[in-house]
Amino acid sequence: MLMTRLKGKHILYITEIFHPASGGGEKATYEHMCKLHEEGAEITVITATPDYLDSTHEYPFEVIRVADPLPRQKYSRADLVGESYRDYFHRAAKVIDIVKTFPKDKYDYLFCYGRWGPLTLGPNLFKRISEQYLKGIITVALQYDPISSLPNAWQDAGINRGWNLTVLGSPVLVDTWDNITNSIPVVPFITDSDLPTKPIVPWEDRPYDFGFINPTHHKGFNTILKLISQMPDKKFIIKPGGYHHSVVIDKLEAWFPNVTVAGWYEDMSDFYMECKSILYPSLWEGFGMVPIEAAANGCLVFANDHPIIRDANPDFPIFINAYPQEATNNWFTYYHEKPDGQKHQMYLFAAEEWEDTIRDIFADKDIIDKHISIGLDAMNKHTLRQDNLWNAYIERLLTLSS
Repeated sequence: MLMTRLKGKHILYITEIFHPASGGGEKATYEHMCKLHEEGAEITVITATPDYLDSTHEYPFEVIRVADPLPRQKYSRADLVGESYRDYFHRAAKVIDIVKTFPKDKYDYLFCYGRWGPLTLGPNLFKRISEQYLKGIITVALQYDPISSLPNAWQDAGINRGWNLTVLGSPVLVDTWDNITNSIPVVPFITDSDLPTKPIVPWEDRPYDFGFINPTHHKGFNTILKLISQMPDKKFIIKPGGYHHSVVIDKLEAWFPNVTVAGWYEDMSDFYMECKSILYPSLWEGFGMVPIEAAANGCLVFANDHPIIRDANPDFPIFINAYPQEATNNWFTYYHEKPDGQKHQMYLFAAEEWEDTIRDIFADKDIIDKHISIGLDAMNKHTLRQDNLWNAYIERLLTLSS
């Protein structure tokens, strides 16, 4: 049933990163805007993300770009994330010039995500627009990064700035973060692109033992590297993400005969169904949605016992508690303050714990079948939860504008 609770409401959304750029938070915020549009809201997006020269994608709302289009042959959707960060101040000035042309009473809400709003350390574009050009507008900050793991200066300067509403990607963040008032959890939506469009490939027929997404240090890549070397009898497929390029990734296939580095997948189900298991040793989380996507595609999931991951996926993953508690609680600070030798020992210990657990599970087909079965059913629970949180969120938006 189509809801039109926001019919007659107008939203201005400013963000550096937007579709077609690829990233977890970017995907979540794009789907967020699509859902608000489905609720009847009229939406204008201003973004620094370039589109492709040959783009034929049609959006259900207006999208204004302050960056020139790029050739698809040279820039992947992951590359567009980096391109969005170029010329920060020049592009921000373009946004101001555009906003100046809007009638002051055109919009009911000003939304923002990323460095143009809640994560900025410099002049805050979000605040400038709301205080100088669109006075009295309701401000909504979309905050999908794991703020409890950010350094205190970033938290205080970039997050706690008095938005009318701060949207967080997990109820855990709302419960544990004391300095943010007027916050509400909205978990990312599972969309059709996350769900299998073909019959589930039998677990035994999948070519790779393990899949891993977004090889960066905060997602546990160093733990994965050690597992690769410790388990030469197992096959790994690594899918790079959109934030960091690494020469290590380029050389993985030459260094390790049991590793394949994946390319781009238009349908993530194709990636998941190549993997018997997904490894998720992540230390830095905003919402923890990869496990539930993997489970919907029949994967066994091994995950770090992180509170946000456990909150999003309570039943089906095999949780492994192998990191120091202080690393899980505040990864950003731990990573930058601890000596390299201590971090090396942490990864080494974690990989040994992970290998022991994985080999034990792989030797027990009944446990494998049990966790896969629970995972296939987890989507229904998540859908009910996401709908309940969304309804509460829409009611909050309406209350703010009444």
